[in-house]
Order: sequence, then structure tokens, then C-alpha cells
Amino acid sequence: MKVLFLNNYDMLSSYGAWQKGEYPAHHLWGAAHLKDFGVDTEILPFEKFPGANSYWRLQRLLKLDQLGMRGLDQQLRALAQGHYDLIYSACQNHSFLLARLRAWGILRTPVIAVIHHPIVPGSVEKVFFTGHDRLICLSESVRQGLLTDYAFLDPGKVIKLDWGVDEAFYGDYREAGADISDTVPVIVSAGKSNRDHDVLVNAANGLNCQVRIYCSEDSRPKVSPLPSNVVLTTGAKRANPATYRELVEVYKQAFAVAIPINKTNALAGLTSLMDALAVGRPVIMTRNPYIDIDIEALGIGIWCDIADAAGWRAALSRLLNNPAEAAQMGRKARKLADEKYNIVQFTSDLAAVFTSLPRA
Repeated sequence: MKVLFLNNYDMLSSYGAWQKGEYPAHHLWGAAHLKDFGVDTEILPFEKFPGANSYWRLQRLLKLDQLGMRGLDQQLRALAQGHYDLIYSACQNHSFLLARLRAWGILRTPVIAVIHHPIVPGSVEKVFFTGHDRLICLSESVRQGLLTDYAFLDPGKVIKLDWGVDEAFYGDYREAGADISDTVPVIVSAGKSNRDHDVLVNAANGLNCQVRIYCSEDSRPKVSPLPSNVVLTTGAKRANPATYRELVEVYKQAFAVAIPINKTNALAGLTSLMDALAVGRPVIMTRNPYIDIDIEALGIGIWCDIADAAGWRAALSRLLNNPAEAAQMGRKARKLADEKYNIVQFTSDLAAVFTSLPRA
């Protein structure tokens, strides 16, 4: 089976970084391992005619953004490629044109897209759904929302898959404490999308721990001055402050991973949760209905309500005062990655979806 793969960022560069051991395979959305399941994957270069990607700005200006097209450059080039059994987009915004042509009977090649976040009712046309042969959701709540809001959808067409980490990238599992040289426990919070670092800063003020925050300049905490036990590392606007390899080493120094969120209307925090599973650390996280992994029910962490500094402080104190419980949570987290939430399992499930479709 031959698949053409596209995404909303440079997958060829990411693939090269993965081959060098600088980037985890789960951010390649199966492309690194599909060959192990009989699927030959070709990555379409990200941009060749960047001007085509400005079309969506004109749509927005003319209030036609409901069409929702992104990545026209890639999609137009996809149409000009040779024969493929399937076109696979790892971004829900980068297959609108392909879906439209598929729905109209012009494109004979099946199209599959990953749906990361909820789709607001009325924000896209029906043809988006009818033109995709399969829609892969990373959250059952997102899947159920689609089936409720778009009643014409065939439930068999909307599939939920569990995303999972590239465990090999993170190296051998070592329990919290094995690599820690600091005299106080380290709480790590890394992320820039929909983050509420302020609630974490306020909650940790005065506690016997060090909080290390890694974020972009535009998502940094607003608390000033920062408490003495908070260390902030920022990148430029919307940019990561460290390489992924550097961040993994930071996570390995952590006693626990914090994921404070300020908006729960999207699948925010999933990447950080995957990182926590991979390094085997307990998690304190803002409750998000779109996260399927129930960290409390599974015994790997503690939920907090949005903007609840008192709740965050109580959660931090609980783990800090009960290191044996925290270590047990970490072991369970890593076991989940070993048994279920890993890139090999995700890719196996993805390949099964691909091969279940009739070939073009």
C-alpha cells in the first residue's frame, strides 16, 4: 500500500531530525513506523509555492472563512503526484480542497485526516465530512461531539485512535530520584498553548519545591516578581525555549509534571501528558473534557479545576508530602506508555484503518 502524507508543518525536516535522534516519532503521526505494517509512506514537502497558502487570509477578509482551506500549496501538489492508494493528512485544516474534490467525484484517491480539536458546529461545510473517507479523532469526546453536531455522519467513518509516545526517544525509564541532583523536588511545566502558568506559580509560592517553566514569551506567567522557587525559561513569541532532546533531559530531572490549562475547549495538554507517561512521572493537570486519559482513575495523577490555585496548591502539597505515592503514580504512568499509549500501537491501529479502505 502506498500513502501520500501531508501536514501543517515540515514533516521532511521532522523526519530527518527523528533519524538523528533529535525528535520523537510520535510527532510524525505514524510516518516513521508505517513501513513496519506494510504501508509505504511518501512525505510531501511542506511548501513549494508559499503564496498559495495566503489564500485563507483573503477568505477571512471576505468573510468566507467557513471554507476553512489551509495548506493549498500542499494540496494542489498532492493532486499532481503519481498514483497513491491513500492521501493522509495529520492536520484537520489541510485537506479541505482534497475532501471537496473527493466529494464531487473528481478525486478518486481516498482521503483521511486527523481531527485534533472539536469542530464548532457550522464552522465548516458538509462537504468536508462527506469528502473524507475516514476522520481519525484523538479523543472520544471530540468524536462524540462530531456525531452529535453533524447527525448525518456515519459513526463507522469517525474513528478514535489513542495517540502514543516514541518510548525509544526518551531512553530507559528511571524512577524519579534516580537522576535528581537538586536538594528540592522539581516540578516541570512545559508548553505554550492555552497555558495558565500563573495558577501554577501562585500555587507553588512558598512550597518546598522548585518549579521550572518552559514556554514562549507570549505565554509566560504574568506574576511579577516571580517567587524565588520559580525558574522561567522562555523562547521567542510562539517559539519553543528548548529543543525536544533538551526538554526530555529536563523531564527526567522532574519529581512531577504540571499541565496547567486556561481553556478547556480544545485538546490542550495532550502532548505534555504523553511526555509525562514516557518519562514515568506523576501528573497534576487542569481537568479537560477532551483528554480521554483519566489520570485519577488510572492512578497516575491529580486533576485540578480551571484557575483553581488552591486546588493546585493542595495537589502539589499532596505529592510533595507523599513521595512514595508520587513514585507509584510515575510507575503506573510508564506502564501505560509501555502497554497502550505508544507510537507502535498507534501506528498499528492507523495502518489497520488504512488497509480497511478499498484501494483507489
